[in-house]
Amino acid sequence: MTLSINDRRLATLYSTFEQQKQGNASFKLGQDQVLQILSEVGDRSGWSPAKVLAELKKPGATRDQQLVLATKGMSAAEKKDIEAILDAGDVPLEPNARAFLEAVVGRTGPTPPTPPPSGNGLQLTGDQKNGLSGTTRAGATIEAINLSAAPAGRLHLDDTMVVGKADGQGAFTAAQLTGDQAIREGDLIRMRARYADGTTSDWLTVTAHGVAATDTRNAVVAIFRVGLTDAGNGKISVANINEGRQVSEPGATLQFTNLRTQEKTKVVINDQGSFPAGFTLNGKAGDSFSVAASDGKNNTSFATAVGNVTVPGGTPGSGDLIPDPALHKDELNADGTPKFGKARFTGPLFVDGVKAEDVQQGQLGDCYFPSSLAAIAKANPDAITNLIKDNGDGTYTVTFKQKDWATGKFKDVPVKVDGDLYVRPYGGALYGHSANSSDPKKMELWFPLVEKALRDLEGQLQHHRERRRDG
Repeated sequence: MTLSINDRRLATLYSTFEQQKQGNASFKLGQDQVLQILSEVGDRSGWSPAKVLAELKKPGATRDQQLVLATKGMSAAEKKDIEAILDAGDVPLEPNARAFLEAVVGRTGPTPPTPPPSGNGLQLTGDQKNGLSGTTRAGATIEAINLSAAPAGRLHLDDTMVVGKADGQGAFTAAQLTGDQAIREGDLIRMRARYADGTTSDWLTVTAHGVAATDTRNAVVAIFRVGLTDAGNGKISVANINEGRQVSEPGATLQFTNLRTQEKTKVVINDQGSFPAGFTLNGKAGDSFSVAASDGKNNTSFATAVGNVTVPGGTPGSGDLIPDPALHKDELNADGTPKFGKARFTGPLFVDGVKAEDVQQGQLGDCYFPSSLAAIAKANPDAITNLIKDNGDGTYTVTFKQKDWATGKFKDVPVKVDGDLYVRPYGGALYGHSANSSDPKKMELWFPLVEKALRDLEGQLQHHRERRRDG
């Protein structure tokens, strides 16, 4: 090493940067390397460099807070070492990294200047090894969503989480997405800045890099959102049955293989994470399709499938034991025919007792009902057990309570239903379902059957009200 650095640990660190520069002529010191430097000069009594580095990288830490950590434990000799890196070092620094080190040694005042953000008011600097770092307006809140991970959940494209906040100079560092949204190499991250006046920057979508050596997360496919409809003339319309939520990440390629004809058809997911308008497959009612996906890095041969989807119709049904409530109008085609078929579910009413986690909301926008049942399941599971009875002949009786306004007392209102449920093309229940399985022979039935019975009861009451009004 030609540069003279007095601090032994800092000298060793800088030597590794010089070696990286020798192997990569375009290598520069960025945010990550600057924080490593500051962890060596910011060691305070009782704090190791590793502890200082952890504090510097703490999610949401502002540039001002990092500056205090760095300068509080810095000696005069260490300050000279940083000045040497700035003035005589042979490894160039990114502009924001240089500005920060200059602020540390007191050359530019208490806070470092930051480069102006891009035209949309937000820009990233460096890689995403330690999170999202960049510049925007001073004091702005940073919001982000991981588009590569989001399809597996119930997230809309704008269901972001707050990941950080810009400091007084507009800089933000180490902003982290957490939980299922945690950033992995190659993930598509959609982000924006929200300003103090409530307005926002344009959306900025970036591909995460520097997180790991390789991209190992293939495109996630929400196969339960794939809707197939027989359009006639040998064509199958393909659509996202949950518009506003993703089928897969933008730019991913899905391959559909007709299991009857073996014909393969590929489609590229659009910027909204959905199918392009007018996308069709060759096939007919009853055909099943295997679905495979690739993000361009993983599964490029499409050898691994994520599941199968089936076009409704084509196979005679088993016949309803009891007439079922009609599909919601949103699940009907323009000509009034159903978009979805039915399957007979024969699984157990209860699996390991009654639990709040058994309740899974489906396509119906009735969150008030599953949330209420989940609360009852947690507080009084016996009430659920006593609510529904298996009649032993493929039918079930759900007994509701209805107030008799004449007497002020409650009376039993039994509703008989069967196990026929509308299903999505991949085979899982369209409406309420249970978490233990999507298999018609294994899925726990108490919640979907209670929801079905309620819809049946509501239909009966509506019919009764209409008869009274017409009479």
